[in-house]
Amino acid sequence: MTEPTTIVGPACTLDVDILRAWLAQPVTGGSEGVATLAEDMGLDEVETMSTEDVTSSLQAVLNALDDDDEQDALIVHDAVERIDPRLSGDGVIVLVDLRNGLRLASLEQEHKALTRRAENGVDAVVNTVVRVATEANDLVRKYHEVSGAGAEVTGREVSIRLAGEEHLAPLGEAMGLRPGAINAVVQRNQVGEVVGVRIDRQYNLDAAVAYAREHGLRFVEDRETTYDSGA
Repeated sequence: MTEPTTIVGPACTLDVDILRAWLAQPVTGGSEGVATLAEDMGLDEVETMSTEDVTSSLQAVLNALDDDDEQDALIVHDAVERIDPRLSGDGVIVLVDLRNGLRLASLEQEHKALTRRAENGVDAVVNTVVRVATEANDLVRKYHEVSGAGAEVTGREVSIRLAGEEHLAPLGEAMGLRPGAINAVVQRNQVGEVVGVRIDRQYNLDAAVAYAREHGLRFVEDRETTYDSGA
């Protein structure tokens, strides 16, 4: 089963392609013969990875992502304090700690279901991150439905990094804006140069995200935003 490219929900946003590229990045100062971050983290062949191996590797990857302020692979949204998968029997449970002090927990995810069709340790861990992100989003979504706690969460806010103005007009056109209207969301540095755009629920977010991905633009932030009910 092919994993989805992007997972978006109220707990987190995961870009699988960026995650794979992040794991494949070269490292310096690692063990002799180690060339990539995945190798440095000891991701072994899937045949040798027990449930404990997958869980410890998953924790290592999530901790490294959390420590890397520059990565765009996994963005945990503001309402969530931590996504914490734990070993349970022959599988993994997903815990989501909310900033309001509540902890949500999933049913046990079986080891074989997490790693199926994985040809190596990287595939096994990526498949597991996909499942964890999906479960975390489902947990928070169901919590909102039951409690009404997210009733004011009406959409996402996306920040896209730009280097100059060349993408402003075509991005605005892709979003269906009239000429020049994109300037309302432009971010500039202290000397007035365009450094990015910040787009919220008033605009066509899906079109903006699609344009950014098509042109290789970097996401600085992609998060659920809580708006005032009267906004």
